Amino acid sequence: SVTEQILSSTSSGDADVNDCTLQPTIHDLPFGGVGNSGMGKYHGEWGFRAYSNARGVLSHSTKIDIGGLRYPPYDHNRILREIVMPS
Repeated sequence: SVTEQILSSTSSGDADVNDCTLQPTIHDLPFGGVGNSGMGKYHGEWGFRAYSNARGVLSHSTKIDIGGLRYPPYDHNRILREIVMPS
């Protein structure tokens, strides 16, 4: 369609098809420009992500067993033993 051709050949932060400036009123849509242009994508979850720093934290998981080679000291016999008879 013409709409798909225009959207795929242009760069914009938002697009409003057959309407006028409705997207800023919809909380679940990101709103803003591309790159340094515009206000940024600060609505709803998009705003939360923009101002947050996702961080993975593992706190003593006993559900993951990666074998006896998890901690040193490592020597030839220990490595061979773990390969032949993993814990």
